[in-house]
Amino acid sequence: MFTMPDDPVRQSAYLVDQLIVRVREALALVAAELDDGPLAGPPGNLVPRAAASALRDLSAMIGVVTSTNSLAVLDAMWFGLLEASDGVSACRASGEDA
Repeated sequence: MFTMPDDPVRQSAYLVDQLIVRVREALALVAAELDDGPLAGPPGNLVPRAAASALRDLSAMIGVVTSTNSLAVLDAMWFGLLEASDGVSACRASGEDA
């Protein structure tokens, strides 16, 4: 294990980094289970595979944000996710396919 000086800010940053790594690993594991694991369901059911794809994309976006360490990238990603969510909600309300 990595040892640090007794600096609470560094310790907090390290713990947040470790949490982000574990979240990305969990997203990848769930995506794998949805693709071809017990959660995949019958071959004709595309919903689990679409969810797996979304989870892989989310994991990749988290990786981009953490590797750039840029608040501007995080803000742009947040805005894009909000717009996408609003678009899906609008399609559902009108009865169209998302």
